[in-house]
Amino acid sequence: MKKSLVLTMAVLLAGATVAQADVRELIDVVKRGDVTAVRQMIAAGENVNAQNEQGNTALHYAVATDNAEMTRILLNSGADLNAANEKGWTPLKIAQKKNVQNVTEVLNEMAEKAAQKNAEVQTIAAERKLLQRAAAAVESARESEKNALAAQEEAEKKALILQSKVAMLEKTLAEKSKALDDAEKKMADNKKSATKKVAPVTKKPVPKTQPKKPAAKPQPKPQPVVKIRVPQPSKFHANMTDGADEVIYCLNLLGQGENQHMARAAGYYAAANGVNEARYNQIVAYSAEFYNSADDTSLKQRVDTCGKVITPADATEQNRVIRALNEAMKTRPDTLIAIDKQPM
Repeated sequence: MKKSLVLTMAVLLAGATVAQADVRELIDVVKRGDVTAVRQMIAAGENVNAQNEQGNTALHYAVATDNAEMTRILLNSGADLNAANEKGWTPLKIAQKKNVQNVTEVLNEMAEKAAQKNAEVQTIAAERKLLQRAAAAVESARESEKNALAAQEEAEKKALILQSKVAMLEKTLAEKSKALDDAEKKMADNKKSATKKVAPVTKKPVPKTQPKKPAAKPQPKPQPVVKIRVPQPSKFHANMTDGADEVIYCLNLLGQGENQHMARAAGYYAAANGVNEARYNQIVAYSAEFYNSADDTSLKQRVDTCGKVITPADATEQNRVIRALNEAMKTRPDTLIAIDKQPM
């Protein structure tokens, strides 16, 4: 009963997982090398990172069969090179260990493109710094202009010339600033369009057959209500903050059992909020201990509380938590490498 309660909450908060039959269908067309069918399934919202019974994704098979075009399509659609199967093998590890020259060329090509984009971002940042310095120079020139106005007539003439130069510089700064803003907006739009979200599948509740009511019986004398003691948080849990630690703890508690998505989101959230690996492992260990030792009533109460932590009543705080989770799922921080290598 404990696991069914946690699983129900996880489904309500994170959405239902992709059906196993759909995963096998995607993997089958990848094995056949049917590029057209794969494009159609991805366009229809198929989850490219869904795993089969062995933990393999479509990208595992595209890399293993050295299908360069299929690998490129899956990676451009958000496929994870570091998704590990039940044996701990990732598509990247397969590419490194096996003789898949075509796929290796694709990976090198995409790495070069990523490096090029990174260089463009760094160039934009450097130009912005130059603009900031130029703006400081403009401010300094304006101050010099004010001092010059109080000087003699020759100084006033120089101030007029300086004012003209400042106006020209401001115009140039405005044009470059607009060009940089347009470039950053274009890059952000391209990144957003490349990330496709899988629409959640809502399971319809199964109607329950109402049993026939038995004949009325004499009501027994009401018994006194026995209150069930709710285990108080341990000293360790009491020292956790109401911020990142609580969210990580609750995501891991809700991720116990068959659904691993919540626990994975906890890892992303930890890295996005600067929680180190040692602290993360402590919080995971405590949530697992409580899940395995608490009674049904205590577990349900803790799950309800965690639902409020992840989606707090305050709209501003709720939006901040959701944005942090979404950003963490899009970007894989380097600090998550060790956490991601844990066995699934």
